[in-house]
Amino acid sequence: MSEHEADMIALGREWLAARVVLIVGFAIAIGFGGYKAYAWRNAIEQVRAQASGQISEEQGASGGVESGADAGALICHQALVVAQNFGVLPQDAKLAGNGFKPTDVTGRYSCEAASQSAKFTIAVDLVCRNLQDQRCVSLYNVTQNGGTVLFQRQG
Repeated sequence: MSEHEADMIALGREWLAARVVLIVGFAIAIGFGGYKAYAWRNAIEQVRAQASGQISEEQGASGGVESGADAGALICHQALVVAQNFGVLPQDAKLAGNGFKPTDVTGRYSCEAASQSAKFTIAVDLVCRNLQDQRCVSLYNVTQNGGTVLFQRQG
């Protein structure tokens, strides 16, 4: 066997190893992507169920999930804090009654707030499952009681 044939055999083994690594890498990436999509879908469904109050108190206590009323209050509280941090609402604004309600857009909710001078409607989008994290509540728009738009997210 010549030196050239030995080099070709070694080169063939290297190409085989490269193809195996490439195929295994793609398989891992596809599996990870599928797992994340599955987990994201379940998280979105759970947040929707929390927001609409479909999860019973027993499930909430056993599964570590807040009840629908608690989730709604937490979403509205986070919406108020985010709007105040943006400087859209005055610092004396408070949540007004039971203003939490789902909208026609999936994952978007609106809350009512009021200050001494005006009433406001805050619309937010839920972008992740952790309702304790302010980054999970994305401010969509804020309108004043007369219909004046104080804030509108672009895009």
